[in-house]
Amino acid sequence: MQRRNLDAFDERMKKIAKHEGAPKQYLAGEGDVASTTFTAADMHRARKPKKQGPKDTFKQLPKIGLSFAIGAATMLVGRVASFHFIPANTFGNEMKAFLMLQGAEIAIAFGLLVTLAVFLKLNTGAMKMASMAGLTFMLVGEPEVAKHAPNIWQEMFSPGYAAGVLAPQASLENNLRTIRDVMMTSL
Repeated sequence: MQRRNLDAFDERMKKIAKHEGAPKQYLAGEGDVASTTFTAADMHRARKPKKQGPKDTFKQLPKIGLSFAIGAATMLVGRVASFHFIPANTFGNEMKAFLMLQGAEIAIAFGLLVTLAVFLKLNTGAMKMASMAGLTFMLVGEPEVAKHAPNIWQEMFSPGYAAGVLAPQASLENNLRTIRDVMMTSL
């Protein structure tokens, strides 16, 4: 078995030596040299593209920022759509209605986010994380954003909703505290 492998190796070396003056060609497998050679240009075409390095990630910073903004905007659109098109009294008691409306907002936002990400090709890991961070920011930190544009919130929703969002107990800190309390009571 070893002798046969050495003979095949010797044959290949002879074929390579015979074509030494030709442009760089590489042998692939056994057989006729004409059918098993390929040039350096063929190899260049067959190479995989390089992995992204730090330079490529730096070039994507504007798209990462856009991904964050799209995530926040989709959550806002989900919240506006849920506020205007889903009546709260369809779900029964107050707690169930609150949870179902929150779920509807998130479902609308996530569906819209995935659709936009596919069409805008926001498909790298950093862009996905930025868009989810924007969505989460608007989900939890809406009162902080609304404080900077209360008139816009009144026009998009209603004066009553805007007053509830702008109330002191509706701050980001209180939202996080409420989430913590719910998590602690469920454990």
